[in-house]
Amino acid sequence: MLCLLSIDTSIANENKYNAVLNIEDDTIFISATLPISVFYNLDNNQNGIISIDEFNTHKRRIKRKIHTHLYLSNQLYKFTIKDLKISPNVVKVNNAVINTLALSGKFTMPIITKNLKLNMRLFSQNKPDSSYLITTKNNKNPVHQFTISQRSPYNWIFNGEL
Repeated sequence: MLCLLSIDTSIANENKYNAVLNIEDDTIFISATLPISVFYNLDNNQNGIISIDEFNTHKRRIKRKIHTHLYLSNQLYKFTIKDLKISPNVVKVNNAVINTLALSGKFTMPIITKNLKLNMRLFSQNKPDSSYLITTKNNKNPVHQFTISQRSPYNWIFNGEL
């Protein structure tokens, strides 16, 4: 019997996170996992844990930061994320609580060209080596994979042909 084990790298290594860009017609859908430490001053009671109430209190501010620091661009335009949905994830691994945020949304544009860059400046200041592994898919088939880090917070979403 064949058994496949899939490990989310956002859990296996707390400095590496994943995002997927899926292209369908004139829309690019995104799903990503972000470290909650990207967002400052969420812990109102200073107990070291972000509660659901604290998350809900700061949800609008979190969304504003995502809208400002996550976008697609080409030589002429900046495309911001639409229909943004965020939800907190709290996972226990070996008694260590890892707080992450799941996000989903979409970018729409008149025509998708190969000169699009993903700009993602959502990094924790206390984890300078954190990065995102981004997979671009066209109708759910992988076409390109790249990394975004604090030192290089943007990259082309296509490598060659669209």
